[in-house]
Amino acid sequence: MADGSNIFAIGELDAHSKYLNIVEKFDPVVNSWKRIASTQAKRRQAAGVSLQSKIFVFGGLHHSGGAPCEMYNKDTDVWTSIENALAPRYPASAICFKGQIFVFGGFGPNQNKSQEMEMKSYDVDENDRKPCQTVP
Repeated sequence: MADGSNIFAIGELDAHSKYLNIVEKFDPVVNSWKRIASTQAKRRQAAGVSLQSKIFVFGGLHHSGGAPCEMYNKDTDVWTSIENALAPRYPASAICFKGQIFVFGGFGPNQNKSQEMEMKSYDVDENDRKPCQTVP
């Protein structure tokens, strides 16, 4: 995912198929990667966006199912959980539009039982989520 100045690589798998929580930032001005603070959860296939100078990561695969949602503060180099964020899901896509984050994704809380395709919006200022649409 990108924030307008940098590209971020978040999580994925290592050579032994173990989930990672490593986060790296690419700066195209100096053409180099730098490791920043790791996410709290190890994950892969997460959706991420940048809004209000923060990085948001929604879901992804985790060793116990769906990964939690987290927010990265660039000023403090710290990841925090987003308690009232969107349900963990994977695979997922996220975009920002008019100050809102929209996440469209695959499996929800009942992973591997049935596939839920729905879109939800997340209001960063209110720390509130709202359903938009369910897709069969």
